[in-house]
Amino acid sequence: MRITIPTQLSEITLNQYLRFSKTLQDNPDDETFVAIQMVSIFCNLNIEEVMQIPAYDFEEIIEQLSKVLQDKPTLVRQFKLNGVKYGFVPNFDEESIGTFSYIDTLIGNEDNWSKLMSAMYRPIKKSFGNMYEIEKFQGDKFAEDFANIKMDCVIGSLVFFWTLRIELLNNILDFSTKILTTTDNSQVADLFQKSGVGITQLSNLQEEIYLTLNEQKEQTSIMRLPSFCI
Repeated sequence: MRITIPTQLSEITLNQYLRFSKTLQDNPDDETFVAIQMVSIFCNLNIEEVMQIPAYDFEEIIEQLSKVLQDKPTLVRQFKLNGVKYGFVPNFDEESIGTFSYIDTLIGNEDNWSKLMSAMYRPIKKSFGNMYEIEKFQGDKFAEDFANIKMDCVIGSLVFFWTLRIELLNNILDFSTKILTTTDNSQVADLFQKSGVGITQLSNLQEEIYLTLNEQKEQTSIMRLPSFCI
């Protein structure tokens, strides 16, 4: 029996991962069952085929899959799916507040990742070298197609977006701190002070939000894994 074992996240689809995640969620205390399902799902085998694998080979397959699922890929900017070429949003500064709101609503729930990816990646209208222009956001129009998006695209884009949010927050708080420490902005600084906001409060807020966002980033961008993978 020939077994094809994924060696990188680009060989695993979102649909496969969600099936595995559901299995893990429904069977948190049955590692043997989860391991069998893990090999079945990611190696495209039925259960009867999995049960024929020698124990030594089975352990090696689990070890290989565990390494793949813990990979941290970089952002994939362009890819093809079902014959359509998609591109990652080139500049989030040019996106509407509606798009940001849509992404914020979906980013914390992996069951919504196909919709989320359809907001982050859009069909490319025209391109020149590494530059490209994508279609405007059209809601759930392409969401169904993204069930088979590769997991390197999913994880890479999630990590990128969370990093972007953290940088944006830091820039806003740094700018507010600059206002409080610049004499040319004394009137604005007085308003901050009268509202009970000073350097110490801003610094504490920045640290607190930074830690919270980093924690959320880790929880959102790292796939659900069984204990034997960690």
